[in-house]
Amino acid sequence: MTMELALVDAVWEGSAFEGRAGLEQAKRIGFDAVDVAFDPAGRPEADVDGLLADVRAVGLPVRSAICVSLGIGGDYNLSVQRFHVERAKDHVDLAVLLKASNVLLVIGEYIWQNEIIPASEQWAAAVRNVRDVAEYAQSSGVELALELEHWRYAFLNSIPRLVDFMDEVGIDACRANLDLNHLWAMKVEPAEIAALAGRISHAHISDCHGEVYENLPPGRGTAPLAEYLSALAGTGFDGALSLELGPPPEGEDVVAWVEEGHRATLALLDATGARA
Repeated sequence: MTMELALVDAVWEGSAFEGRAGLEQAKRIGFDAVDVAFDPAGRPEADVDGLLADVRAVGLPVRSAICVSLGIGGDYNLSVQRFHVERAKDHVDLAVLLKASNVLLVIGEYIWQNEIIPASEQWAAAVRNVRDVAEYAQSSGVELALELEHWRYAFLNSIPRLVDFMDEVGIDACRANLDLNHLWAMKVEPAEIAALAGRISHAHISDCHGEVYENLPPGRGTAPLAEYLSALAGTGFDGALSLELGPPPEGEDVVAWVEEGHRATLALLDATGARA
């Protein structure tokens, strides 16, 4: 199987390369595609048109539109849940415009440590609302890629929980995003990835030390990325593997930081035979 290497463009935020300049750098470095962190909700049409113009001018394909939607199940106010459903649908529309294959959906955590609102009620709300978005996405020819997160109260903090959630949503377009960094923080064994075979829409890669949230270039942490990548390839996944980096340490150049991540990830792809 072969994977293409994409870059999550959020790494450029706050730098001189935010926007079109970041797309140009990603293409120069050698990435095959990008994932776009852009919130279309409430934005002027000119902003969306500008993004589309930049993407077309640079000529780098977009594989994912990123939507962090922490209130889609964790907020008990129905009006807030409804806002997040409609906002997620706006991201689906953006994905269609960008010709992206999926919307990366981050659904967040239970609130108040499950001490006030029962976990079952919050889970049911998340399932109901994500099903609404998934139906819309499927009718638009776009997949949802649900992200695993390692935090204690995250809805999707293990592979079995993610499988259960997708099963309850019951829409084929509702699939998984497999973040190899998060797997290490969860202490997931590579063999567990097989449970997601045929249900992975997208994947992320970065490194960490398995304790706190970090998005480092591969090789700067301790995650068994080669083993995870081999297991991912073993599921038959042949989509986009997106390098997701946080900002570089103070004093380090962001372009060099991204170049390092690109080189290290290509080396892993070559070593595991995941890239032709």
